[in-house]
Amino acid sequence: MSNTPPAITCSTGHLHRAENGLIYYEKLDNAITDREAILEVLEAIYELDDSGSARIVVIQGQPVSYSFDAKQLFFAAPGIAKVASVCRTANQEEVFNLMQKIGRLFKSPIEIGVFRFVDEAERWIQSEPLLSAGQQQYGFFPDGVDRFDVGYQ
Repeated sequence: MSNTPPAITCSTGHLHRAENGLIYYEKLDNAITDREAILEVLEAIYELDDSGSARIVVIQGQPVSYSFDAKQLFFAAPGIAKVASVCRTANQEEVFNLMQKIGRLFKSPIEIGVFRFVDEAERWIQSEPLLSAGQQQYGFFPDGVDRFDVGYQ
């Protein structure tokens, strides 16, 4: 990564690349992710990681709102290998189950995991090997859980 900036702030949150090579995207509360916002996020991801296989831990704000256009653009975006979503509520789990289904529909090569703690997401996202294009692996999120205490590290 050439001249990687320490952090980037966009309209929906803050992104930074950590020493472990992962990009952390901390979404703002009440942020609406539409087409323009996801393009801004993708630009930041490419600025932080030009390897062609970025791994991103998304720490969700509350509430979660993604437009269909944003989902479609994200799942078609090149250069992203894995995304681990750290959910804070049962509603977010439902949203990300839907996003996983949309990813399959679009035949996205991005591996997707849904987690309740950052350390779980980090272990999964750093695991090898990456799946081949067109395959996806899904993380586990237990049923009946209302809210999680997100464990920032």
